[in-house]
Amino acid sequence: MSWSQLLTGPRRTPDVTASEAAGTGVYAWWGSEYLPWPPDFTPTSITIPLYVGLAASQTVGKRIAKNHLSSTRRSALRRSLTALLVDDLKLRPHVERLQAPGKFTLAPLGERALTDWMREHLSVSWLATNRPGPVEAAVIAELLPPLNDVHATGSPYRKGLRELRARICTDVED
Repeated sequence: MSWSQLLTGPRRTPDVTASEAAGTGVYAWWGSEYLPWPPDFTPTSITIPLYVGLAASQTVGKRIAKNHLSSTRRSALRRSLTALLVDDLKLRPHVERLQAPGKFTLAPLGERALTDWMREHLSVSWLATNRPGPVEAAVIAELLPPLNDVHATGSPYRKGLRELRARICTDVED
């Protein structure tokens, strides 16, 4: 299966409806010109997605709405964005909400601020497929989206983003 449709298909606002993205598949998050990359990060092109993910056990629409637009704990994309936007949006995890190492959640106001930022600055495209795992792995391995970690072993952003996310977990509020 060709995944070029994921790159060339329509990009929509993140508020996709369940009927628009009703099946399983692979999705790509796209950025606008603005993303506060640290000075030591190589600038990235907006011609590749910022993040690629899969929806295998739920529909693409539910994955986007229930994970990426609501819960930092359940979204690697949101944790990476938090690491980049921590100062701009004044985001802080709460100590009682820290989860497994590297996973955290934000207070409700922080979750809302991040979601609002995503709705304003990001768009999403997707490709319906019954076997999203191999497609996701192939897209990430070839394009190395800057906010992906898994399957992005050659990414120049991987180590730096891991460090930024780890730093977030040491700066908690009670």
